[in-house]
Amino acid sequence: MEQDIRKLFETDEFPTKKLPANHEDEFAQKLKLQAPKKRRSNLFFLKVAASVAIIFTLGYVLVNSMDKGTQPTELQKQVAEIEKSYLKQIDQEWEAFVKTTNDQDLVKYYKETLDDLKEDYDKISIQFSQEPNNIPILEELIKNLQRRLDLLKNIQEHIKVNKKSKHYETIII
Repeated sequence: MEQDIRKLFETDEFPTKKLPANHEDEFAQKLKLQAPKKRRSNLFFLKVAASVAIIFTLGYVLVNSMDKGTQPTELQKQVAEIEKSYLKQIDQEWEAFVKTTNDQDLVKYYKETLDDLKEDYDKISIQFSQEPNNIPILEELIKNLQRRLDLLKNIQEHIKVNKKSKHYETIII
């Protein structure tokens, strides 16, 4: 019973039938007739409607966010005015301090400290501009300005000490 199946087909025991020349074309036509017709589903229209809705929503959000970003709030205006006046005072006192002192190490120390505080303030200002109604960020802005004012007071004390020492030097000479 064990036979090689290939040997069975080598013999002429099986009749072979020739297919007509147009058999392949007829078969393809029958397949086309029986294939289900492609219907546009309602999902296609829902996808288009959803896409349009998303585009309009994004456009609306972007337009509104740009409008809010260009018009500063009243709180932002007040903070900007306060910042401007404090920074002006700090700059004036700094210039007076640099003119009156001869101690370059002291100048360097205060310059580095002011620069560090300015970097922190810039970071906090960016956060405040992104979230203008966030109270903890506003408190951080105020704390930074207070630290700068404390440093300014220290600078003023050093200016007074330097002025007194210069006054005594002129009296002694």
